[in-house]
Amino acid sequence: MDTDEFSSSFEELTAKIQEDISTLAMSIENRDLNIDEITQSINDLNIMLDNVLVSCDNPNLYSQFANLKEQINEMVDNYISELENEVNEEESQLGEVPEDGLITDNDQNANNTELNKSNDQNEDLENDLPPGNQNEPNSAEDSMLKIQCHMIELAKLIENKETPIEEILEKSNILNSEIGEAIIQSYDQNEKDKLSYLRNEVNDYVDKFITTTSEILEHPTSSESDTEKNTLNENNEEKIISENQIKVEENKLDSIDDGYDNVKSNIESLIRSLISECDIEDIKNQCDSVNSAIDDYINKSDDTNRCMELANLKEEINRQVDSYVTAYESALSSEAQSDGVELSTALSDEERVEPAEGSSSVVSRDLDLSGVEGSSLESDIQSLLAALEEGDSDRVEEISNLAASVNASLDNAIVNSEDPSEAASLSAVKDDVNKRVDEFLSSVERDLSGIAVEEEEEASPAEGESALVEDVAVAEKAAEEAAAKLAEAAAAKESEEKAAEEKRLAEEQAAKEAEAQRAADEKAAAEKAAEEKRLAEEQAAKEAEAQRAADEKAAAEKAAEEKRLAEEQAAKEAEAQRAADEKAAAEKAAEEKRLAEEQAAKEAEPQMISEISQQIHDKITQDAVQENLPSTIETDKESKKPHKTTKRKRKVSKTKKSEEPIPQRTQILMASTALAGVVAAGIYLYRHNQKK
Repeated sequence: MDTDEFSSSFEELTAKIQEDISTLAMSIENRDLNIDEITQSINDLNIMLDNVLVSCDNPNLYSQFANLKEQINEMVDNYISELENEVNEEESQLGEVPEDGLITDNDQNANNTELNKSNDQNEDLENDLPPGNQNEPNSAEDSMLKIQCHMIELAKLIENKETPIEEILEKSNILNSEIGEAIIQSYDQNEKDKLSYLRNEVNDYVDKFITTTSEILEHPTSSESDTEKNTLNENNEEKIISENQIKVEENKLDSIDDGYDNVKSNIESLIRSLISECDIEDIKNQCDSVNSAIDDYINKSDDTNRCMELANLKEEINRQVDSYVTAYESALSSEAQSDGVELSTALSDEERVEPAEGSSSVVSRDLDLSGVEGSSLESDIQSLLAALEEGDSDRVEEISNLAASVNASLDNAIVNSEDPSEAASLSAVKDDVNKRVDEFLSSVERDLSGIAVEEEEEASPAEGESALVEDVAVAEKAAEEAAAKLAEAAAAKESEEKAAEEKRLAEEQAAKEAEAQRAADEKAAAEKAAEEKRLAEEQAAKEAEAQRAADEKAAAEKAAEEKRLAEEQAAKEAEAQRAADEKAAAEKAAEEKRLAEEQAAKEAEPQMISEISQQIHDKITQDAVQENLPSTIETDKESKKPHKTTKRKRKVSKTKKSEEPIPQRTQILMASTALAGVVAAGIYLYRHNQKK
């Protein structure tokens, strides 16, 4: 898995953990889950947190997730304790008083039996718990984490086919022990069953693997046997190579130590030769031996500080030897010139040729400038070499200044170089350049001394050998004067060299101080950057913690707000339901009242109509009595008599009757009857409209 896939899966896992934590917190706040559900939720969450902790490399993140896991488990433990207390209180309230308020003997016996069973179970659980774990709330989570880690390690051992069977058995026994302790510590029977099943599966898998491996070892095929032999041979070869490498390293260290001792002995021998003023060739040979020993040590050693010290020491030794050789050769040259003999063999033919026509020139030799290739220092060295090849004695001061600048630049390059071989190469370049400069200056000095001798010879009379012999005293005096001038020139050169050396030392000291200051500044900058990084990480951790607290607070406030809104909504709905129920009850009561009134009206309607009719009839009768209408009444009585006649007579009587005027009483009765019908219809219509 590459970094992007790992980071994306890690982010998805943390997002899932955050979502589950929010859901769990809401459930705990709303008290939606029972003990089994909350236990399952916290177990799933702990597994995800354990996976995060196993794959987390950042110490800050690891501590944050560990603290988060501890807080969540503590919160869940408190919630489960509250639920258990509530359940115990409810059970105690239900079991304390029966419905009839009396406790029978059978109930008392049953309670005693249950109490004894509970006490026995508690004693069994206490006996099952290992000592020291009764007060450890997170022991179960720690056991599960250990089991997961051991399972991962066991799987890695099995994947590696070269793992010995004894190591796999040892890891399997450790895993079985951890699973057994987890089973003992667990209070959940389902969890115990799962752990037992897991232990059986692991043991079966390990047994199959060991059986298969044993069969392969007992009956290997030819190719497998050859492979094993090749593997053993390769292992032996690697072992031999490693042993040889160790010996080589030891020999290298011994060689380095011997090389350092050789350097010391050569330097001591050279110093004794310089003090005792040995032959110049012996001193040169010893100086070459010292240079070779130092170069050999620098090439072999990895101690940068000691290599730098030896490179500087080599430079100083070469400078002192060159000064000694220059002074010795100058003395020989002045002595030979004073005797009228030229010593052209003072320097080796490889390093010097005779100057032509009074000019001083240094033979150009190949110089390795690969260490400064492409830099301004390379151009300065080339300029210096070109000036030396020209051999112009008038440019002595310019060449001296240019040589001092090149030396300072080479010193800085040597000090700043981190590669010992590169530092040694630069030191060799510096030695070669200084040697050429010294040769040029020596040549110039010899030219000056030769000119002085020639002038003296020209000034003296040349009249043959007899005159020369006679004027020996004059020649000796001139030689003494030339020697004095040469001594003065040598002293002047020495003072110049001393001043240049002091300047070089001052520049070296300044360069060292600058380098020390630069190193101090870099160290301070690095410390400052580290401190800023640490502060930034602390600030980021604080901000993350603050953000987490703010998120938790916001989530809690949001949950509280949602709960409040839900309660308000429930209250509003309850109020609306109550109002609707009241309205429905009022409407029902009004409807029942209306129906009762209608029923009463219906029941009273015939009676009312009868009363109205009777009142109208009484009124009409009363009016008739007051108007005294006996003839009409009698006529009515008589009009009823024709019913006893024949049918023909009735027709005649009807004809007669229709021709006769209707009596007034009859008209009143007819009108009263019609009025009563109208009143009844009006009442009916009124009530019918009221129903609509």
